[in-house]
Amino acid sequence: MAILFEDFINKSEKHRNYRIFATDQSDKLIDYAKLGSYKHREIENVKISYLEKYFEKLRNTYVISKKLQKHIELSFFDLLDKNFDFPHESIYGQFNLIICSNVLIYYNFEAQNKIIRKLIDSLSKNGYLIVGETEKHLLNNYQELVSLDLNSSIYRKVLSENDKDKI
Repeated sequence: MAILFEDFINKSEKHRNYRIFATDQSDKLIDYAKLGSYKHREIENVKISYLEKYFEKLRNTYVISKKLQKHIELSFFDLLDKNFDFPHESIYGQFNLIICSNVLIYYNFEAQNKIIRKLIDSLSKNGYLIVGETEKHLLNNYQELVSLDLNSSIYRKVLSENDKDKI
């Protein structure tokens, strides 16, 4: 995602700031991701131009550039934690984009609904939620979310009637 944002910013006439909060329930995977170091087989599908522009080759590994790393915050976060709706590091939540692709399928129906509610509450007004193709049917009953089109797994948060009354 950081590479895509950087590419967009480089092609844009305006400088834009962004911050990515990436989370997992595995401290081991978070620690590995924080290294930002990948073996060739792990990034074999990355375009060569991206490797040259956003990675430094050190022996048999590719290390992600500091330019990208400064925009990424990696942390532990449990989607079912009753005390927190969003990662601590993000301070306020209110994300413009949440990507939660192929995560919901691993939970039972009750947990899925709790997680979806948490994701909706963490989105900014008009924010976007992206789920996996196999998960989009789970969002059909949430009036706060509108699919970009019938075949899309990208949803936009819309104002609820209660929100409209507050404006």
